[in-house]
Amino acid sequence: MALRTFSEIVNDLIVYILRQNQKIDVSPGQAIRDISIDGPASVMEDLYSDIEQVRISQSILNANVMSTQDLDNLVANYGITRQTSSPAQCTVVFYTPVQPLGDFDIPTGTRVGTSTTVNSSQVVFKTLTNVRFIAAFEATYYNPDTGNWEIPASVEAEVGGTNGNVGPYTITDILNLDLPFKVINKISATGGTNQESNQDLATRTVNSFLGNNKGTKNGYLGTVLSQSNVLDALVQGPEDSLMIRDGGQGGKVDIWTLINNLGVTEINSENNSSLSFQWNDYQQSLNGYEFNFPLKPVNVDSLPNITASTEPNDSLTDVQLYEFNNPAPSGIPYIEEGGYHYTFNKANDLDTAHSVNAGDNIVWNPTTLNALQTYPSGINTVNTLQIDITYSYNETIQDLQTLIDDPENKIITADVLVKEAIKVTIDVEADVNLDDDYKATPNTETQTTNNIISAITNYINNFKMGTKLEKSDIIQIAHNVEGVDNVIVSSVKLTRSINPVYGIEPTEIENTTASANEYLSTGTVTIRSL
Repeated sequence: MALRTFSEIVNDLIVYILRQNQKIDVSPGQAIRDISIDGPASVMEDLYSDIEQVRISQSILNANVMSTQDLDNLVANYGITRQTSSPAQCTVVFYTPVQPLGDFDIPTGTRVGTSTTVNSSQVVFKTLTNVRFIAAFEATYYNPDTGNWEIPASVEAEVGGTNGNVGPYTITDILNLDLPFKVINKISATGGTNQESNQDLATRTVNSFLGNNKGTKNGYLGTVLSQSNVLDALVQGPEDSLMIRDGGQGGKVDIWTLINNLGVTEINSENNSSLSFQWNDYQQSLNGYEFNFPLKPVNVDSLPNITASTEPNDSLTDVQLYEFNNPAPSGIPYIEEGGYHYTFNKANDLDTAHSVNAGDNIVWNPTTLNALQTYPSGINTVNTLQIDITYSYNETIQDLQTLIDDPENKIITADVLVKEAIKVTIDVEADVNLDDDYKATPNTETQTTNNIISAITNYINNFKMGTKLEKSDIIQIAHNVEGVDNVIVSSVKLTRSINPVYGIEPTEIENTTASANEYLSTGTVTIRSL
């Protein structure tokens, strides 16, 4: 049914009345015009509009012209919910050039943020875990390269969205505590995504219909993509390039998934008792000097935080705490190098790595474990020492594996393993010339370079799995930022790497294409104004 306008309805009513009596005056202002023509026409116009709205809201093909609420109501019929925005995350460093004299905590929820400028509002972050400075171990916090005592802490934007993807060296304000420290982020905040658009929600809903094909690639893909934290997915079966764990015999399926930040969950002694051990229990949980994480895959963007404390008893009147804040870099033997408490190993094979069956673990330095038995020195704490481990893992992978293992979603004999996509970090460097008005003061110059950093960060972080990035893309993105006169092409440098725990060296590149099970994410973006 065609939507009719007010004028069309008025004309039709006038024609009808004049057919009955041509002498009736239907001019504007006449009673019959106001009461019998314009009044009903207005009501009918609203009725046509309501009917059209109902028509639009009945089909997902009209997603681009539907209201968010109408589309949410429609897809709810299929068990689909819109993906909410996810907050950006990064690591900040609390630092001071003056040696602290006492112990103190930076508690969970400490608020830090960017500075407010004429062109941008403040972006506020909060710390995700409690971090502690212990004066007795001050040497472990000292960074000779900067001349500062430093404590790293993971932070998350208070509000989800791409506005939280701020550039490096922009988080400089401590908002709610008077600390003897300053704060800085040496890397960009990444992972902030906006609420799912109507078009993306419609596409995901249509893909979910494929899930009715139980046990097929489309069936697995549809089932996974229907989940709200999943941004992208890839199903690999027999003879596919990434499938090696079937030994060429078939019968196995890997589902690689890209998950937003909302899928990452922190596990600590307060919300998971399996990570809090008395010493005797802890020794029994070790395979030699190896500790396997109970919930996987472990998030590599933030290292585990491990502490040991002695509970008060007859011989110890105070709880004493020892922090294991010196993990060995991946691939460096902790015994030969000395001084390292443990090595954190993140599995990176194409068999079970990045899944609930991953071999993510901690290998302890035997000297550290032996020392703990008599910590503090001279006092046997075997029965009172408690080990607490705080770490993050991808909870959505666990949820997806449970979903796929449901007999309703797979063939009973199939071996299907859900895996998290591998993040490839891209560092960017470039020199730019700014228009005179945009470098008139240090503040305007800094704001413009930060705008370039944000534009590049958001561009790369919106990629799905298996996408390609070229230097020309970066040049164009930077050049499109207001105030940029020129990008020095010869200065543009791209470096590709994955998390250092994998032990793979960074590589300078002209362009890069993420493998089918990888996605690109910004690391450090450095823009220099000449």
